[in-house]
Amino acid sequence: MYLPLVLSLFFSAPSGAVDPCKSIPTSQTITLTEYQGLDLTQTWVVEQYLQHRAGTTFECSLWKKEKTAFENLDIFTTIDLTHKVEPGGIVLVYQFVELPSFVAFPAIKATDQQGWSGGGGISALSIMGTDIRLDFYIRTTLAPDPFSATEFMFYSESPTIGRIPIKWEVTAVHTNSINPLLNYKEDSFYLEASTQYQIVEQWPLKLVFLGSLFMVAHDPETNSFTPGDGTTHPIFLSEGNRDWVPKLGMGLIYDSREKYFNPHFGQYYELTIAQFGGFLGGPANYQELLGDARFYLPAFGQDVAVLSILGRYRPGKKGAYDYLHAGGANTLRTYGLRPDFYAHHEVLTTLEYRWEFFERSAFEVLGSNLYYGLQWVFGVDAVMQWRSTDGKPVFLQSLYMGPHLLFPGIDRLRVEFGINHLGHGLDGLAFGINLGLFDKSFMQRQRIR
Repeated sequence: MYLPLVLSLFFSAPSGAVDPCKSIPTSQTITLTEYQGLDLTQTWVVEQYLQHRAGTTFECSLWKKEKTAFENLDIFTTIDLTHKVEPGGIVLVYQFVELPSFVAFPAIKATDQQGWSGGGGISALSIMGTDIRLDFYIRTTLAPDPFSATEFMFYSESPTIGRIPIKWEVTAVHTNSINPLLNYKEDSFYLEASTQYQIVEQWPLKLVFLGSLFMVAHDPETNSFTPGDGTTHPIFLSEGNRDWVPKLGMGLIYDSREKYFNPHFGQYYELTIAQFGGFLGGPANYQELLGDARFYLPAFGQDVAVLSILGRYRPGKKGAYDYLHAGGANTLRTYGLRPDFYAHHEVLTTLEYRWEFFERSAFEVLGSNLYYGLQWVFGVDAVMQWRSTDGKPVFLQSLYMGPHLLFPGIDRLRVEFGINHLGHGLDGLAFGINLGLFDKSFMQRQRIR
């Protein structure tokens, strides 16, 4: 999102504030809490995450929970805590440096299907000083096939509804492109909404409800998908001019990660079941059982080891536009995307070691307060694909390494290079490189890769 600002990183250096856990006394009573730097953000947005109250004493563990909650909002560059000694106790002073509430920028996206896209975007990180975020992008492909796909995207999210702790997300996408996998002209609309409700306040278990609607116009010149393995599959299912596929689902999420942005420890588990089409309408009729598990294990210093597993079982009737594909930065790194890497069901696995140089270094460009981090990553990707609904799986693997630059808003810019075709012996090894945005665990869930 902020790629034009990368040059300024070379003139900034990691800096740290005094650790409150070492400087704030734990024996004196807190008489008051104060806030500095909340010029754009309403006070209640941060107060709902406060763990310290007047009449209690300072605890380092509570401060770490507060700081993590503030960082998860993704509206602050830095958050620090100091204190003042007054008669009767101490005053805790929370110091915030805010990200800009409104940013216009060149919008960059990297997908496995279309490669790199660019255009213009607008992000409102904090609507009217609240925790509501809104993004709007217009992008077209830059490489490898310029102007072959144009995308209009609207996205909005918030961890609350007002002050009710129900997280929600809404996404709307219109795509007009040449689909390089299925080799047809895609004119499609996609609308998705989801909510998450924490069942017990002190236990990280959430109930999830989700729904979506996908509509795609028929291409009169291309009706079938021929992946090159001797099979042919219908792209469209209806007799009219358009297919539409509604979806409803629900599930459970257990999330004990200490933070959402670049977690260093904790686990994430998700189990959802969804119905596509069928009694909901439309020509398709299939189900999806989705399991997502991620493990974050502290290693040396600030390093972290990550194991992630995503499995999707999708029996039933579907058009080829709903097939799963592997290859590229978001599914199977160092591989190129190929039509014959399609699947009805899949399991994507990653084992990764993140060598962290620093996580959060603040810098300023044109009056905007931002931050960045730097990691060097070593990893292995492994994929199982079922290319028929009841056949045997196909196995694919790759090894990779490369730098990750961490930014607010886009999570990370990933540059990864390595080798694949590991089962073909030394003579069969192939080399590849991929560029990606966001964490792979987030991007591999996207329908449009």
